[in-house]
Amino acid sequence: MPKIDSITGCSVMTITEFWAAEAQKEGKDMIEVMEDFHNDIAADEENTRQAMLKDFTGALEKLKEYYNPEYDDSGLVPVEVLEITDADCCYGYSKSKSSFVAKVRFEDQVRSVQYSEVSYNGSFYEPPDFDANCVIL
Repeated sequence: MPKIDSITGCSVMTITEFWAAEAQKEGKDMIEVMEDFHNDIAADEENTRQAMLKDFTGALEKLKEYYNPEYDDSGLVPVEVLEITDADCCYGYSKSKSSFVAKVRFEDQVRSVQYSEVSYNGSFYEPPDFDANCVIL
């Protein structure tokens, strides 16, 4: 049963109470509603993964940003993404991760790279954070 928080005055409930309320709204069993929710997330992740495998322009933009001479002194300048061989993403409540492996033409060479990024949504005590990494394979 939702309670009124004494500090904020907001209505609050436990996770179990939330799922039970959602199940009641939908006229389903609580486990069924939770399973539907997680299946929807898995389907969204797979759709995003498939889109990432085809997004050569987006991959090139991420690599150009990562290898920006203002932040990176490697001297590498990505010119074209020739192929994306693998992609992955994972959504979480507080953190999301994505990565791809691609064959990339730099100014003077073709190399395979693995690019990854992690987004942290933050909390009451910590601000949001973002980190990207690229490894030449």
